[in-house]
Amino acid sequence: MDRDHSGDQRTLTGGLGIHPALLTFLQVTQAPMPPAAVLELGCGNGQTACVLAAKGYQVTAIDLDPGAIGQARALASQCGVSVDFRVTEVTGIEQYTPASFSLVVAVDFLHMVSAERRELLLNAVRRLLVPGGTFLVIDRSSITKLLPHHEGFHVLEGSGYIAFQKVTVSGPGVGVSRG
Repeated sequence: MDRDHSGDQRTLTGGLGIHPALLTFLQVTQAPMPPAAVLELGCGNGQTACVLAAKGYQVTAIDLDPGAIGQARALASQCGVSVDFRVTEVTGIEQYTPASFSLVVAVDFLHMVSAERRELLLNAVRRLLVPGGTFLVIDRSSITKLLPHHEGFHVLEGSGYIAFQKVTVSGPGVGVSRG
């Protein structure tokens, strides 16, 4: 499936808001192609999840707030897309099958998670990603301060995002590259 490189953000996303860094990541990196399985953490009102579903991804999206999930479900229905929205704490992702997602997305979310819980979350995400899968973090806070310990991931820094790509072996081959 070809990536769409034309038009502005709202046109590309059916009028829905999507973080520009996520759009950039999807357009210019080796992001998993639809229909890859995606997990969105802290999905809020569901705009990102709905855009990803409209692009052909199989999306599961979680948030702690039942009201937000209700809004997200209504938005998905309005957009005519299918998203598996769930009310759950981020630590609830332990319930998912290991190696079941190609992409895990956290947009403006990790700064709200305590340092201790972020380490638990990163371990859970590592377990959920397929080999070569990506944990895409877009946050207003310094991402490297949010996730200082990222063993087992190759780090790709782009314009407004950091993508942690799961590697099968940590060591000399694990590093940082700029995209």
